[in-house]
Amino acid sequence: MTASGGAPNKKGNEVQHLVTQDTRFQIIQNILAHPESLPSLRELEFVVDKGRSTIYEHLKTLEKAGITDRFELE
Repeated sequence: MTASGGAPNKKGNEVQHLVTQDTRFQIIQNILAHPESLPSLRELEFVVDKGRSTIYEHLKTLEKAGITDRFELE
């Protein structure tokens, strides 16, 4: 049940499932804790106990869901 008393929000449930997965949760915490909210993949690799390719795949999942944005430096 939602706060409005209506049917559960399917999109909200999907987002909740995405962000509560342990690795993605760690990634989001580290993005939010970063002084500029723009940690590099290398920084995330240092603080999240996973390999670069795993972190990258989780970042793509979060970006596809609209939870994060991707920024690239030239």
